[in-house]
Amino acid sequence: MIWIYVIKHPRMATHQRGQREIVDFLVKTYASFVYHSDESALDALPRDRRHRIRELRQTADHNGSSVEVLRLIADHVAGMTDSYAAMIHKRLSGQVSGEFNKFV
Repeated sequence: MIWIYVIKHPRMATHQRGQREIVDFLVKTYASFVYHSDESALDALPRDRRHRIRELRQTADHNGSSVEVLRLIADHVAGMTDSYAAMIHKRLSGQVSGEFNKFV
């Protein structure tokens, strides 16, 4: 019943589409920061992930470490609440609102 009346409800389709786009944007944006040639791009990543990502970037087998880096990024995004992900999406896409300092 929940599947029919809640999960697959037509009004939920637009909401779910928006959520998928936010998650996709966050993963791609964080990944672009990791593989950017400017080391300061990593400063946009969460503090608790930067050290491990820097270690992985410096490994000899860069291709093998990319899977681990993507796993760290995916884990971070997956752990976000909906409101936090939406706020970070706004911040990273330049759509900063009055809540800019809320989670700094």
